[in-house]
Amino acid sequence: MQSDHLTTRERDHFWWMHPAFRGEQSLQVTDSGVMSESTMLWVKFADRSASDDDERALPADGGPYATLAKLLFKLNNYRPGAVEGWYVVVCVETDKRWAVGQLRADASRPVQVFEDLIFDSEDGARERAQALKRSEPGTSMS
Repeated sequence: MQSDHLTTRERDHFWWMHPAFRGEQSLQVTDSGVMSESTMLWVKFADRSASDDDERALPADGGPYATLAKLLFKLNNYRPGAVEGWYVVVCVETDKRWAVGQLRADASRPVQVFEDLIFDSEDGARERAQALKRSEPGTSMS
């Protein structure tokens, strides 16, 4: 018997993705961490679509982020490049600066970071990333 006081919650289809890739935590950029400076693609927010035509995004020989790239490739409707709607927060300077980024279906550079969307607080970057998700949700975020 189901109780009347239970509320209906929207199902989170991406519960299995790490909170940092879902924008709930910031990605930490360190030399020894998951993400390093050399793996990020720096772009201006207005120019973000210009970086989507890289045919090398899913190289045949793999890459350091080949498994993640294959997953993002599928979430991006089987296209390389920026994954529509998947905005994240990237800590670009420990405890000092955070940027808004976007996941990419790219085995070498899985995150593009917007050089013109840098904030002095993680909350500021998160608010901007969430606003972008709402305004540009993409087909896979619905």
